[in-house]
Amino acid sequence: MGFSGSQETFHDRKDMSGFHRGAYRLPFSGTIPRHEPFSLDEFAERKSRRVLRLKKGDLVWLLDSTGVYRKCICLGFNQKRRLRFQATAEVVPGREPSPLLLALPPIRDAGFETLLRQTSEIGIEKVQCIRTRFSRTPKPAGETKISRWNRLLLSSALQSGRSRPVALDVNPITLPELLERETERTVVVLDSTGSPFSDSTEFRQNLSFPLLVLLGPEGGWSDEEREFFKKRNLFLFSLGDTTLKTDTAAVSSCFFLLRILNS
Repeated sequence: MGFSGSQETFHDRKDMSGFHRGAYRLPFSGTIPRHEPFSLDEFAERKSRRVLRLKKGDLVWLLDSTGVYRKCICLGFNQKRRLRFQATAEVVPGREPSPLLLALPPIRDAGFETLLRQTSEIGIEKVQCIRTRFSRTPKPAGETKISRWNRLLLSSALQSGRSRPVALDVNPITLPELLERETERTVVVLDSTGSPFSDSTEFRQNLSFPLLVLLGPEGGWSDEEREFFKKRNLFLFSLGDTTLKTDTAAVSSCFFLLRILNS
């Protein structure tokens, strides 16, 4: 069952060799050994046993640190009761995220987890929390919560065949700090008072990657913040007349913008 020096088979996105249908996918820390059996880290080992319940002969795709999935065979348990795996020659490139940074104020945990899961499935690059005039100021997230969110992002990335999870920064920064840091990005500001996307041909023509999407709090941007955007020649756009929750608006806007840019 070893690698045996066989020639590596690198599949493109049209030939997945079972990569999508019923495929088990797990993360692997570092580079997957090519010639000798190996074990998984604690997180992947626990999932392979308790969730996937892998057994000898099962096939699984492991995502390594380079963003590539490699098909591996489960060899069963070793003497220490750890599952062992052997790499095969089949590899598939993970789907790269689109260079879109979503910046928004902190929202409640349930909505935030929905946002993280769905933006990961859509395939954006990063979620950044910001401070605004009307945003709520929750207590800082602890290590346990941040670890849970990162596991959620990793699981969503694996489910979607992504090359890596969405990056997450939950430490809120100000609008000036964000725009000073992200000078290379095209900026889109979402606000209920803005013009609908569909009404602006110029907006669609000038839209380009990398992209920064600014989403205000449920109370909207303040007059001072709108003046700040105006001084920087940033225009406000909306999703139309429908009133949406922050997490729904975030996911909808990212999906809409990526559809325009990737078409």
